[in-house]
Amino acid sequence: MNGDDYVTVTTTLRQVRDRSIWIDRGRDDRERVWIPRSVLFGADDLRLEEQAIGVEFRIRVRRWKADELGLVPDKNAPAQRSLEL
Repeated sequence: MNGDDYVTVTTTLRQVRDRSIWIDRGRDDRERVWIPRSVLFGADDLRLEEQAIGVEFRIRVRRWKADELGLVPDKNAPAQRSLEL
């Protein structure tokens, strides 16, 4: 595994913008962070427009960004490797 792998985190979506999303950090809704959409798993990013605001959901984020922001990966979700082109 390396920093380009994706980890799955469970969080609550607060806002979606063209280039970023605002989510709760972990299960504590008092701390929120902005995440660039460019570090999200492609299929998860495509589903954001349909995701209800204020509802808990699972999303895959590049490991290095999750580590940087202090997002806690789901323990039972396997890491997913990025596609190398």
